[in-house]
Amino acid sequence: LGSLRCRLASTHACASALGRAQASDMAPPGAPPKWTAERVLGAASALYGGAGVDAAARRLADKELSAFQHSDAAVSLSAALLAEHGSWAPAAGEAVAAAALLLLAQTVLRRLQKPGTLRGAVPTAEELLSLAASLHTRHVKVAQALARAAALLWLRSGSPPVEQALSALGAAGPSAGGLVMLAALGALPEEASNKEVLGDNRAQVIRLLNMAAIPVLDALAALPEVPAAPRLAAAAAWLGIADAPAALPRLTASALVPLALHTAAVGGEGESAAACDFLDVLLKQSGCSPQALMPLLDVILGLLAAARPSSEGARRALGKFVADAVSAWSELFVVPGAAPAKQWEQLLEVLLCCASWGMESAAVTLPAWTSLNTAASRAGLSAVYAPVFANAVRAHRLASRFPEDFPAWTFEAQDAFRDFRDELRDLLRRIVDAAALPAFVSEVCAEALAASPGSAAPGDLPWRLREEPLHALSAVAAAVCAGCNSGAAGAGPVMTVLGALNALAGEASNALAGHRQLLCSFLVCSSVYVPVLALPHRQPGVGQGLELALSRVLELARFSLSVPQESSDSAEAAFPFRAKQDHAGAVCILKLCMGCNQELAGGGAEVFHAIRADHATQLARLLQQAPGALQPPSLLVLTQSLSLVAQHRGELAGGLLSDCLAALAAAAGGTAALTSAAEVMQRCRAQRDALGASLETAWPSFAEACGHAEPEPLAKLLGAIAEGAPVGSLGALSRLIAQAFERRAEARVALFSAAVSLAHRAKEAPVAAAGLLEELLLGLSQIAWAELDAGGALGQRLMLVADPMVRHSGEAEAAGCELSERERALLEAWSRCVWEVGRHAPHCLGLAASRLVLRAAAAAIAAPTQAPPARTLALLGEPWSDEALRARWRHTLDEPAAEATSALGLCSLGALVMRGLLKALLGQMPITAVGVVVPAARGLLEIGGAAAFAAWASRAVEGEGFPKGTKAEAKERFVRELSSSGDNTTHFKQLLKRFCTRKGGT
Repeated sequence: LGSLRCRLASTHACASALGRAQASDMAPPGAPPKWTAERVLGAASALYGGAGVDAAARRLADKELSAFQHSDAAVSLSAALLAEHGSWAPAAGEAVAAAALLLLAQTVLRRLQKPGTLRGAVPTAEELLSLAASLHTRHVKVAQALARAAALLWLRSGSPPVEQALSALGAAGPSAGGLVMLAALGALPEEASNKEVLGDNRAQVIRLLNMAAIPVLDALAALPEVPAAPRLAAAAAWLGIADAPAALPRLTASALVPLALHTAAVGGEGESAAACDFLDVLLKQSGCSPQALMPLLDVILGLLAAARPSSEGARRALGKFVADAVSAWSELFVVPGAAPAKQWEQLLEVLLCCASWGMESAAVTLPAWTSLNTAASRAGLSAVYAPVFANAVRAHRLASRFPEDFPAWTFEAQDAFRDFRDELRDLLRRIVDAAALPAFVSEVCAEALAASPGSAAPGDLPWRLREEPLHALSAVAAAVCAGCNSGAAGAGPVMTVLGALNALAGEASNALAGHRQLLCSFLVCSSVYVPVLALPHRQPGVGQGLELALSRVLELARFSLSVPQESSDSAEAAFPFRAKQDHAGAVCILKLCMGCNQELAGGGAEVFHAIRADHATQLARLLQQAPGALQPPSLLVLTQSLSLVAQHRGELAGGLLSDCLAALAAAAGGTAALTSAAEVMQRCRAQRDALGASLETAWPSFAEACGHAEPEPLAKLLGAIAEGAPVGSLGALSRLIAQAFERRAEARVALFSAAVSLAHRAKEAPVAAAGLLEELLLGLSQIAWAELDAGGALGQRLMLVADPMVRHSGEAEAAGCELSERERALLEAWSRCVWEVGRHAPHCLGLAASRLVLRAAAAAIAAPTQAPPARTLALLGEPWSDEALRARWRHTLDEPAAEATSALGLCSLGALVMRGLLKALLGQMPITAVGVVVPAARGLLEIGGAAAFAAWASRAVEGEGFPKGTKAEAKERFVRELSSSGDNTTHFKQLLKRFCTRKGGT
């Protein structure tokens, strides 16, 4: 350290106790130093000084230090400050000093990791190692960074002194110097991958390291007094670069493998991580050398047999290693036509043992069983491995049972357990093939029915022991249901499942009512077996005596609607009554209605009417906010279920809609009633007449409820009515939309979407809906214009278009002319509505409505903004395919805009629009707006044609000082080239950008 200080001091002029230093090449002679110790430490103090430093000073300090790290003085000055840390660290404070030391060490390291010649006084590797050893006791990370920097210097030399490092390591042992040398030694293979630093010497250096790998591994194995974590970290690095066929035989007799397995089993978190890294590299290398695998596997099996993991973390670590080993070696041992090797069988037994240690250990083994199943299927050995898979299934099923103390687990642990169960379902789908399916189904159904020897009644076993079989049974539903379409549907797994579900649903009082999770799992399981439950009704003679299974499950699902989805009771809160995100009973009813909607709609539809009554009750309870009522999403699921059945019969659809509208009137616009009614209208469009009859009787109360309803659900319902009601109901709907739009300003943005739906319907029924839509659109446009033009705001903005000033959002000149969020939302909704009407029902977009929306659009683009009105600009860029509409649009753009009299005099609306677009490109909108502004300008050319567009563009660029510094000849040339660009959209865009960029805009 003394020599390092002296050598560095000869390059850096020390002006104070802090060692003010200057890089010799950073400033000319006589100039003040650029990088000094005081400057660097001052910046570090500002950056790491904590709450006492304001944010601006911290940002400046961060920028300062970043510049320092990229300077030529970085290595030499950082090393000098590290060497002299005793003179400044105490005064800086412990926290600031620790952060500054780490910053300086990382600066040295990162600068050495970059290519190029180093300037200034660069310390040698030995000096950095000595410095690291002096800092290791209190600043381990600093010492490790310096050790890695020393390794980089060795690599830069082209001949790393591995033998000398091993000798020094053996002599130093577990001292600070030895640990630093070990860190440098372990960094050599990792840093050798840096192609930029080593350049052309990289291949030679890697060859030297490869040759030294086995001696290094032997030396690391012979250092029992050195801590395990750094030894294994270094060993992992060297094993990764070693020649696998030569290294693996040496490891069979090495102490490293036992050390890694022992450390993984009993070590702390850091030690276990290092051990797992070594074992991961070992597995990766073993795949490169199959001939060396068997002796190594014998050693590993012997060590695993003696392992006694003492904690859940240790069991998880060992389980992951065994699972990774099976995944890595499956392709080597599972070979077509070859019997499994004895060692392989033993390893699979260990994997089974790991799966029996508990949920966490079982979870990490799941990928291994998936890999093994894939390999066995590919090799045609599924039958050979079937007993192993059967044992694996049982082990994992045991781990998936809810533990007795589950409510006391943390939320994170409970979520992890549920994730494991979901992943297990995926494994069961893969691993239970057609040959294993009958036995598996019989086993789980017997367990679900508690038909084990010695059980006297179905309810004898604890609920958690009978819930798990239902969870497992649901995983193979796709394979079982596929048998419903086969010729043997009356036998095998299909009938076994049907009998079990029938028995469980028929004895619900003692079989399922014992716990909410058991009932929930039964409903989830039943919901995936709809084809099985419907089989006796679809294939007469199949499943005789089991015809009531479907109705029993439906009755049980109806009963469950009274079970709260979430419980406030601490013991029940851990068991939410839901499938995915919705109420399990509602989801079960939905699945049954999806699969059997035609059957449920037939005859007297008794089941439908029963569920409809439940729906009405639950809807009323939700609107009254009664405790335990279905949550809104789950109620919507129930509405969807009934709608799927009602779509087949008019009286069913009309009755269901009447229920929703009655609830809407009773609750004065309840959101749940709105969404339910909208769902019925959307799904039952085939029954328009019945829906219209229900609407006719409900219009008065419906109109009253609209005065209080939430805007978005109300607009959704009105849109659904526009698309699903008969033509005769559209007049009342149009009047209702207009009335709500006029009376409820806060709902106008949402209500425009209802008019959009009416436009879609007008395309379907143009004669009946055209007049209504045109009248409605004009009325909505007049109201929207009046709101946006309050106090003459739109006229004032149109005046701003005409003046030559380019305003920028947020600046003083833009104050008072920018659009508010409310104005932007209303204009965008209005523009979208007009755009949809013009595309789907162009005959309904009249001249008056066109005039209003175009003037509003011209005023909007005159305002500076950082959030361009994209829909408004899209409306301006729409070329319209309907010739009559194009003519009306062109006529409107040719009309004079009386407001623009200050600078341009009386000019057309098209000229104002074009001038506003030019201002947007000149800086009133951000550069990202080019993609929507240019198409808007292009739309003017396509609508007006070359002659009209040239006239608009000529007036748009008129006036002294607009654009600033542009001569009249340049404006004329720009207009001429732009209007004659034809179909070349790329050239059109380039002309606009060049004209506006030259003026300092975008």
